[in-house]
Amino acid sequence: MSWYCEAERELLHIRRAIGLLEQAQHAFINKSSVNDPAYWRVKLNKLRTQSMRNKVLEIQVDELLARLALIQDPHCRK
Repeated sequence: MSWYCEAERELLHIRRAIGLLEQAQHAFINKSSVNDPAYWRVKLNKLRTQSMRNKVLEIQVDELLARLALIQDPHCRK
């Protein structure tokens, strides 16, 4: 599988996880690492360094990072 397909697949996974956090972050009983926006931020930053040569992926990563910022601080605007 090409690096681009891998990156797109990882972005889809992260996008879905962020969607769940947006909908029900406070409903999670257990406090595992995947329930923490910081976990997903690390994954996105890693993906960003791997995909710096692709503007489309960079834009998607930036959008997901902005969504994570809103989860952590609803008053944050980016």
